Amino acid sequence: MKQKQCLSKVRSSNSKVSFSNIRKQASRDIPNSNGGSDADMLSEGEDDEEIEHLSGRKLRSGIKPSVTSSVRGNMEDKEENEEDAALRWLTGSYRRSSQARKDYERYCEKQRDEGGINRNSNSNGVQVQQRNVSDDMDDDYLSNDSNNDDDDDDDNGGHGHNNYESSRNEGSSNHGDSSYYPSRHAVNSSNAGYSENFWRSQRDSGANSDSTDARSDSDANARSFRNALGRFLSGTGFEEILADGSEIQAMIDQLQTETDPYIVQETLNQLSGKLLMMNGLVAERGLPVTSLTTELVSILNDPKYQELLQIQLVSCRCLYNILEVSPEAVHTMVECNVIEALSSRLAVIDYIDLAEQALQTLEMISRDAGDEIMERSNISSYLTYLDFFTIHSQRKALSLLVNSCDHIPKSKLAEIRNILPTVERVATEYTDSSCVESAWLAISKIIRNFEKTPEVLSELINLSLLKGMVSIFPSCLGNHHSSNRIVSFGACIKLLGSLTLMCHSSPDLSLTLMQLCHLGQIIKQSLLNFEKTDVDGSNSSSTVNINALSTKFEKDDDNSADSSGKSGTVSIEALMSTPKELLLSVLKLVASTIPFVRRERSDENLDVGNYLGMRRAQEEEISNKKRIELLSDSKYVEIYSKYVGEVFPILINIYSATVDYRIRRLSLVCILRSCASLDQNSIGTIVYDSNISTILASIITQGKNSLLRYDSSVSSLDRIRPCILIYGAFLIAHVLVTRSPELFLRDFDREGMLSHTQRLLTVLDQDENVINQSSKINIANEGNTFSQMSVDDEEGARNINGSDDDTHEHTNEDDVYDEDEMPETDSEISDGSEVHESETPRSIFSSFRHLNEYEDDGAALIPIGKVLYSLNQLCHEVSQDYQTLLASHGTSRSKHMKELEEIGILLSNKGQVNYSEKQWMNLWTRFAYCISTDNDAEAISSFELTSSGIIDVLLKTLLSEDLKSFCVMSFQNIFCSRSSILGSEEKLPLTILVRKLEEALERTESFCIVTSGTSLRSDTRASSMAKQLRIKLVSSDETLDESERKVLLMIHAIATFKSIDLFMQSRLNRIKSILRVFSPSNERAARATPNESYHIEFLINGEVVPPGTTVYGAIYRSLQKNPHEIVSPRLIWTALPHVVNFRKVLGSTNEPDDELYPVDSNAGYITSTNSGDSDLSSLGDPVTIEVLHLLKVLHRINGRTTNPGASDALFLNYKLTAKLNRQLEEPLIVASGTLPDWSIDITRNFPFVFPLETRVFFLQSTSFGYSRLIDLWQSRNKQQGDNNSALNARNVVQLGRPVRHKFRLSRKKLFQGAIKVLDGYASAPGLLEIEYFDEAGTGMGPTLEFYANVSKEFCKKELNLWRDTDGSNSLYVNYRTGLFPRPMDRKARIYQKSLHHFSILGKFIARALLDNRIVDFAFNPLFFELSKFPELPGETKLLDILKGVDPELFKSLSFLISYLDDNVKKEANLTDLSLSYVLPGYNDIQLVENGANVQVTEVNLEAYVNDVVQATVGKGVWEQIQAFKKGFSTVFPYSSMAIFSSDELTKLLGSADEDWSLETLLGVVKADHGYTVESPSFQNLLEVLSSFDKNDRRKFLQFLTGSPKLPIGGFKALHPEFTVVRKPAEGKLKPDNYLPSVMTCANYLKLPEYSSKDVLRQRLIKAMNEGANTFLLS
Repeated sequence: MKQKQCLSKVRSSNSKVSFSNIRKQASRDIPNSNGGSDADMLSEGEDDEEIEHLSGRKLRSGIKPSVTSSVRGNMEDKEENEEDAALRWLTGSYRRSSQARKDYERYCEKQRDEGGINRNSNSNGVQVQQRNVSDDMDDDYLSNDSNNDDDDDDDNGGHGHNNYESSRNEGSSNHGDSSYYPSRHAVNSSNAGYSENFWRSQRDSGANSDSTDARSDSDANARSFRNALGRFLSGTGFEEILADGSEIQAMIDQLQTETDPYIVQETLNQLSGKLLMMNGLVAERGLPVTSLTTELVSILNDPKYQELLQIQLVSCRCLYNILEVSPEAVHTMVECNVIEALSSRLAVIDYIDLAEQALQTLEMISRDAGDEIMERSNISSYLTYLDFFTIHSQRKALSLLVNSCDHIPKSKLAEIRNILPTVERVATEYTDSSCVESAWLAISKIIRNFEKTPEVLSELINLSLLKGMVSIFPSCLGNHHSSNRIVSFGACIKLLGSLTLMCHSSPDLSLTLMQLCHLGQIIKQSLLNFEKTDVDGSNSSSTVNINALSTKFEKDDDNSADSSGKSGTVSIEALMSTPKELLLSVLKLVASTIPFVRRERSDENLDVGNYLGMRRAQEEEISNKKRIELLSDSKYVEIYSKYVGEVFPILINIYSATVDYRIRRLSLVCILRSCASLDQNSIGTIVYDSNISTILASIITQGKNSLLRYDSSVSSLDRIRPCILIYGAFLIAHVLVTRSPELFLRDFDREGMLSHTQRLLTVLDQDENVINQSSKINIANEGNTFSQMSVDDEEGARNINGSDDDTHEHTNEDDVYDEDEMPETDSEISDGSEVHESETPRSIFSSFRHLNEYEDDGAALIPIGKVLYSLNQLCHEVSQDYQTLLASHGTSRSKHMKELEEIGILLSNKGQVNYSEKQWMNLWTRFAYCISTDNDAEAISSFELTSSGIIDVLLKTLLSEDLKSFCVMSFQNIFCSRSSILGSEEKLPLTILVRKLEEALERTESFCIVTSGTSLRSDTRASSMAKQLRIKLVSSDETLDESERKVLLMIHAIATFKSIDLFMQSRLNRIKSILRVFSPSNERAARATPNESYHIEFLINGEVVPPGTTVYGAIYRSLQKNPHEIVSPRLIWTALPHVVNFRKVLGSTNEPDDELYPVDSNAGYITSTNSGDSDLSSLGDPVTIEVLHLLKVLHRINGRTTNPGASDALFLNYKLTAKLNRQLEEPLIVASGTLPDWSIDITRNFPFVFPLETRVFFLQSTSFGYSRLIDLWQSRNKQQGDNNSALNARNVVQLGRPVRHKFRLSRKKLFQGAIKVLDGYASAPGLLEIEYFDEAGTGMGPTLEFYANVSKEFCKKELNLWRDTDGSNSLYVNYRTGLFPRPMDRKARIYQKSLHHFSILGKFIARALLDNRIVDFAFNPLFFELSKFPELPGETKLLDILKGVDPELFKSLSFLISYLDDNVKKEANLTDLSLSYVLPGYNDIQLVENGANVQVTEVNLEAYVNDVVQATVGKGVWEQIQAFKKGFSTVFPYSSMAIFSSDELTKLLGSADEDWSLETLLGVVKADHGYTVESPSFQNLLEVLSSFDKNDRRKFLQFLTGSPKLPIGGFKALHPEFTVVRKPAEGKLKPDNYLPSVMTCANYLKLPEYSSKDVLRQRLIKAMNEGANTFLLS
């Protein structure tokens, strides 16, 4: 199978320079991208038995951004004679090569006109030189780097795209021969020879009247020309093209003339072999496809060969091989009637091998010509004998069907009707995932083809098929591993799209889905699978029992107390982890089932956001009318209400869980339709109980802030989209308040809807666009719809803001609005499988049109003036109606607002009045009752809370009080304690207060997402890093020649200026070399001039650009008017190049700083009286900043509460998390150092609002450096491809590979070897990989074991690093409160050595985090708590730390302190205790000089206690902690770890809990290659694993992965996924005679099929014990 490969796979460095070697890019080696070199050795004198650096395995260097110059010649530094020869050959020969190509093309054209040359022979032969630098290079013709690692064989490697250009090495011997560079004389002679012969042959051919002689003469001259051309283009493969073409043509001639079947068969066998071994380039240039296919088809159709089945089999195989080697030949073959010939072999099967070969060939044809197969054959013949085929052929048959169903003509309806039962049977009864998926995809395409004919759909799609289709979603969607999915994620998305089209077309089928297929429950259950914990165990199996699932949902229906569907609502957290394409598909499906209701307005002239369906076709209007009539029927009202009740809470949470513009608008569309179509009773039970009022108020507030933020420089699209969301919110609010004013009027009043509306009207009334548009509107055209826009309006839409540059040509850009704005079609979604490659948008265009209607907001065509004017009109109408209703119903001010004002006054006066503990208790109790939700109608809203001013007062009060004051302790008792008198859990006052503050934060914040402006039509977000920018380098340096002062470059936006520096130096040196070649005087002058070291300095707008800055980042900052300004991407991606000045500067350049976002070294700790935050004014709204600070104070107080009633999860903000995740999904922005301030400031100052996973992602993105960020994104994309996401792994952009430093260590001296490795390579940006002497293991397994074993080495007692008082004989420290530094005497002999070990420990842990390795420590959290202090804390804080480090010592010291209180009765004299001035438990540490002889008395007792505390958790351990931090910071800044709490750091480094439940294992362990999830041995294994104790779990993980711990996230986070395969027995041995074996790099367990569970347990435990600490071949 021909495989494509990136161009970056370059030749070995010792190759000679070839033509395309000269054309390589200048940036092919960027040593500073990843830093260091694999050839670096350890310091001299190292013991080879301890460590060996595998420098012989030199790996591919790191990220090398591409630089493409207008000057094509870019040589590396070579020997002088080699360089001169190459330059002479380049300047002398290439012009003649171009002329020869033109001459030969004219010759071939003339010969084709005369019939002398076959069109498919070698007309393109001379273009091999161009082919050499194309993207279609084959592995067979690339000279691979012999030093590549085996571990990286499956990677594409290199940069992809056009980072490097490599020549095709067919004539490899030429590269080792100096004769590869022909002399000028030889080239001239060769050119003159064939050129003269060529023109002479033309004259002779025209003058000769004898056609035979002319043709012979022409052939002779053609051969002469080809021979000359072959000599000229030696090594390009031109000779092979000519030779193979002639040989195959000879075989065709023999087949045409030969009648002996034996000779025909042998010829076919020879032809098949020749085709199989042919290179794709040769096939494309020289294979006579037409004549060859015609002859093979004639053999298949020849009656005399009908009984000779072997001949027919080989003929089919030849056809397959043609397609294999030349896929582009498929359409030529179709024209030769190959489909008809192959299909006839499937009508009646006489020879199963022949039928399967024909089927396989047809499947390959269907990938590009599926429509032709549908038209030219009877597709039912492909499934007639499906059950008789092998599983491989069944997959091919179904894949063939899928590819053929792109376009189904009406004439084929009968055939579709016939095959559909078979396809349904495969989809619902087969167990092979590939067959099942293909069957469902075929059904999906059938639905798409007949979506315009609902009567046909009703005939084809029966109830059982519908039930089967929807039942696959709960089992195939979710966070469980893809191995348990019988249908891939991409196929599920396509099926959801087909269901959407079906519901859109047929209201009857839509009702069937609601009523009999329980669509609402299906959607809910599918999304519940994305919860972190399994729900109902539904995701534990890949197979689905349709009837059981239906019965379950029917029972749920019977047990439901109401129709609200609120029980088991999908959480926001689950929806945040749900893929966006799935959310979009679900919303489209919901929208297709709910009718849209027109809003009657006399002044409606524009359907803003396409909410009202005013632009729908007539047939859609008819379908919608029928849907309304159907759902209004009394028989179906309850069914419809129940369905909406199930999906409505999901719609609300979807809006809150994402910042994606398309998802949010679709959510509002569905909510609007639901509110408009439900009856009044259902609105009260479904809509009123949701959080709709808060969400609508938040939309309006944020939209207002967005309108104020954007000025005329911002594209109109970015202003329109916030308006569209506001418009939708007003439509929903108007529907609710007019239909149920008694329910929503007061809610809207308490949420400040009228206030927000008035403020928005103030903004809109003053907007120039509204004023200008208002002047254009007249009574005559007020009733026109958007579809009837005047020509002037359309022209205005093209000239928004009065500038052509601000038109909607930029609709494919993600600019600065905080939504993911790019349109995305179903055509972008790939199922990630190997089949169905031919599905194209054109084949089902109408389906995409209908699906995209839901996403079409019309923003690309609407003038900004019309949008703002229409929004202004709607605001006025809503405001008027709202005020009218408010006056008629009447409202009163909330009594809680009055109470809040009184409490605010009391808190403000606390400085004047000293409140007692009882008074504080009463005050906090009053405040708690104020925000209580016991009576929701009277509960205070988040708007009232922020507008009352209580937040500022509360913040100042809590910040000014000590944690042990009456104020704070009373607050803890009332608000935070689990035993609060006001309630616990949901009733806990802190829970209510924090949620109100979270609502206020979501309402007031207006943080925007900065995007790179790349289209989501790219396969991945990482593809933005492959985009290139055009820059123009200009210099005024007079020492440079005129040609050197201006250079136009196309360069990767992610490339650094360091790479441009290297390119420019290479270019300037190359120009000097050229001058030496052509001007000997210059050469002598150059040699006379001493070589001076210099570098290139770049400037933009007069400011020097640091060498580590990316091109995108430098241009971005140059366009900023102030440091906080957000620059629109359209200003960066321009057609005109960006001007960058440069100049030569003597001396070498400074190494670029790889830290993208520097961290304050003192960040992370907050004192009780100071918030410790940096300037947060860039966050914007003051209320937002106040709310964040108050949440921080509450989080700290709750953390210090003795028995807290709420966990840290209460403080998570899902909206901010969604925004931060979305922002970090812009790798080009992150890598360029242009993240918005809020994403940095909030994460570092208020980390508690984000979940741990998000903060880990933030750390990896911002603190690990430039090259690691690129590697991170490539790894994420690869994992997404492995998990069958909508992203296709085959299309992932590869920008390079990280450097790998490999070491071989001795197990006997592992710790010493680890110290040497970390001392020498801790700061190296490449990955560290470990192997062991005398062991075969390599890669991930031994490396993980290295980190696990070294973790244990650090815990050995003999190192004297940790507190240890257990007195056991164990080799390792097992301190009851966790690892904490042992007090050290600075005068001790091992003091400096211990500090060095702590420094190495810091490097080791940082290295593990950087390389994403697992370590196994049990730290005391207070170790990290103490490390966050910039200086040694005070005595009070140290006493608190001592309590957590050594509770017994703390208790003893507390007892001694009591002796200092005269009021406490003494049980004994202090002298009776016989205490000396020695640290308790450490007799070798004397607290004062000669302390063993100094007795503790009442006089020195206080000093003694202080000294003990200082020695234990203060000065005695401070230097060790500082050494740890210093060592850590050599890898990356330790201060960046401040975003994690001490407990979280402890979990990250080995103390996290692990879930080994049977349900979890069933969902994450993959059965393959001999096992299925139903196999008894597989089931027994999971039962055994779930029964393991902690010790056995550690042993098993060590055996399987090399590490005794799971990564954060448990088994689900294992990559590759945990896979169990069958280990077969050999010979007469039985499975019970074998032990299990593993492949640690792949997490692969090879398990024999044991006779019982007990045998399995025994053999597995034995393997775990005996297979530890060694890596051998199994």
